[in-house]
Amino acid sequence: MFYGCLFCLSVIVLCLLGIQNFLWLFSISLFGFFISKYSKNKKVLIFSILVIVVLLLLFRVYLFIPSMHNILVPLGFSYYSLQLIAYLVDIYKGKIKRENSFLKYVFYMMYLPPLFIGPILRYNEVEKEMFQETHIKKENISLGVSRILWGLFKKFVIANRILLLLNVWKEQTGLFILASLFLYTLELYSDFSGGIDIVIGVSKIFGITIPENFLHPFNATTIKEFWNRWHIGLSRWLKDYVYIPLGGNKVGKIRQKINVIITFLVSGIWHGLSYLWWGLFHGLCVSFPISLKSKKLSQIITFSLVSLSWIFFLYPNTFFLPFQKLSSIITIWNGLDFFNSIFQVLNIWNWFILIISVFLMMKMDVKIENWSKNWQKKSLEKKTLWICTFLILILLFGVYGLGFQVTDFIYSKF
Repeated sequence: MFYGCLFCLSVIVLCLLGIQNFLWLFSISLFGFFISKYSKNKKVLIFSILVIVVLLLLFRVYLFIPSMHNILVPLGFSYYSLQLIAYLVDIYKGKIKRENSFLKYVFYMMYLPPLFIGPILRYNEVEKEMFQETHIKKENISLGVSRILWGLFKKFVIANRILLLLNVWKEQTGLFILASLFLYTLELYSDFSGGIDIVIGVSKIFGITIPENFLHPFNATTIKEFWNRWHIGLSRWLKDYVYIPLGGNKVGKIRQKINVIITFLVSGIWHGLSYLWWGLFHGLCVSFPISLKSKKLSQIITFSLVSLSWIFFLYPNTFFLPFQKLSSIITIWNGLDFFNSIFQVLNIWNWFILIISVFLMMKMDVKIENWSKNWQKKSLEKKTLWICTFLILILLFGVYGLGFQVTDFIYSKF
């Protein structure tokens, strides 16, 4: 059984990352497996969801209190807790049948690639491919490798290069903060989507198709559309398991807007207690959209609003500092200092690499939906040239730290 081998590999890697990671995931998976026998009972379902939610909230409280930062919070808990809730609710609603094989079930829960960064997997979407006998095929290997290299390019060439700027600029005020927020949007996207590219690529090598988690979000003309394109796995989960159970669109307009705001507040809590303001901001933007005739202007405003909202990500685990930094954009003018410092962190050559790389990323990610189709059309020579080219670009222009870890990806911290 190929999936049995992958399960053993997942266990080994989890234990290497810290035995507590394996023990937590295995324990919560075991809890889910046995309680799923009774998840057709509404009271049992509610109890199981409450247990998972309470654990998630406790970890969020631990992370928010500085004195408790030494608590060993398990990696990936935020993702597999939502995955388990979706599994139990779908059984209750009759969308899927309970998996009677413990090995198959626990492999689904502990499948390693998306465990720390997403996307959140739905059982009915990956069941057939996860448990097929023949996984590794020649045509999938080169496709998977190409996607992995693309993710590494975005991570090491773009995200890590922008991080050099942010480490210096975010400590400043005024124009430095405004520039940092726009740059952070690009860093977060290249880092997060790059991680998802790697997850999709590794899974493709194993013959498992992982759903796309991004759909060129910077083309969005409203915040609502942005969330249909950004972190799609989480957006779908919030819609199906929070928004719709609250009444969704089947209630009055005022109640509908309240449901939207509650849904985004839940999203904020999922990220961490200090992200409540971020969730409220997005909830209000979706509930009360700005309508403009110009598509390009709408895209610019949406991008700007999204960028400003990342202030809570740039300064996490604090309620007041984000507002102080945000207000400094208006109250402090340090334009001369800003322009004088532009080339102090990155020289002209590194700025050139960054700009070209971002342009390339935006162009290629627009075609991400057809990646598989376009790749299969390429000749063996073109595939080899593509892979070698991007491998060289990553090695030559990548920005590397002391050692790469899965926790280096921004969204692995949630």
